[in-house]
Amino acid sequence: MAEKMRCEICDRTFKDVEGLTMHNLAKHLERIPKERKSFPTKKVRNVGVSIIILALILFSVYWFMGNQEKHDVFAQCLNDAGAEMYATYWCPACAQQKSVLGNSKNIPYVECSLPNRGGQNEVCNNAGIEAYPTWIFEDGSRVTGVTSKEILGEKTDCSFGSKSS
Repeated sequence: MAEKMRCEICDRTFKDVEGLTMHNLAKHLERIPKERKSFPTKKVRNVGVSIIILALILFSVYWFMGNQEKHDVFAQCLNDAGAEMYATYWCPACAQQKSVLGNSKNIPYVECSLPNRGGQNEVCNNAGIEAYPTWIFEDGSRVTGVTSKEILGEKTDCSFGSKSS
């Protein structure tokens, strides 16, 4: 015959652990020590949440670093292909164009503004720049406005992350 379980608080007997557990939860919940009332404990939940947050941070860093490298290689390819982006530091569309290219340091960028003086500098005047951003390619063709990586790639034979062969 199976050993009977006894409630330590009221001395009642039960057939099994499940019966005793149900009794304690129904009749003696306030007397059960706090660490036995909840599962998982707060400490276990906090560790779980911390692990999830850490995993998300690591994934984000991994994704950003991989994407940044692709943007840098693509921007360098544009540079090597003779493309130039004529823009200004104060132009919202120019900032958007830089963002499309991952704000890479390799963007073939020509600054057109004259800080503290207003107007457009001589380099951009000589290039006939009338709107920002303007891309001028090695063959002399132009594209004005925020331009996708796909169009830049078509004009330069670059693909996102590397130079096409």
